[in-house]
Amino acid sequence: MELLTPTTATVVARYHHPVWGKYAAIVRNSYGKGEVTYVGFMPSDALIEKIVEDSVKTGWVSGENSKTSTSRRLCAVARWPMDIWFTTS
Repeated sequence: MELLTPTTATVVARYHHPVWGKYAAIVRNSYGKGEVTYVGFMPSDALIEKIVEDSVKTGWVSGENSKTSTSRRLCAVARWPMDIWFTTS
C-alpha cells in the first residue's frame, strides 16, 4: 500500500482511515496524449472493473458508453505486489 501525495494529479479516491485518510489511494493525471490512473494498493477485481468503466464513460477509451468515437488504447501495467497503472493512448 502506498500513501500518495499528488502534486498535479486529480485524487480519485482516498483511504477511509483516521490517519491515512489525508493520503490518496487512486489518482488520475494526463500523460502524453492520454491519461494514467495510478492505484497505490491491490484493488479487488470489482474495483478494477469500475476504474476501467469510468475511463470508458469519461471518453478516454472508446466503448459502448463512450462520449467519443475516437479509439484509444487502454493498457494496464501491474508492478507486483503494489501498483497497477492504467494508461490510454
